[in-house]
Amino acid sequence: MSSGPHHQVPLTQAQMAQQQQQAAMQFETAKRRSRKPTDKNLPDGIDDCVVNDVAQRYRELRDFERRLDATMTRKRLDIVDAVTRSSKVRAIEIVYIRAALCASLTTRL
Repeated sequence: MSSGPHHQVPLTQAQMAQQQQQAAMQFETAKRRSRKPTDKNLPDGIDDCVVNDVAQRYRELRDFERRLDATMTRKRLDIVDAVTRSSKVRAIEIVYIRAALCASLTTRL
């Protein structure tokens, strides 16, 4: 074993091109893997190609999912509104109570 620096064998032009091509392919596959499908709707003529009523049931499932997402979003916004509204009302009540308390204390003196 030598303790000196290791000599790297210089890459040929073809090897460098192959490495670049592999890196590009890896990048494309990672990009494709990370991308989610955006169109989940079935084409119009699919009903004739599938067995039973699978396409119709899938459409019903997508409609239900769409309504569920809308309901969850609406409920989440309702909760956020209720929390922010109640904290504002509580702050106003505290200020009112403090002002009333100070006014009652000054009239006693």
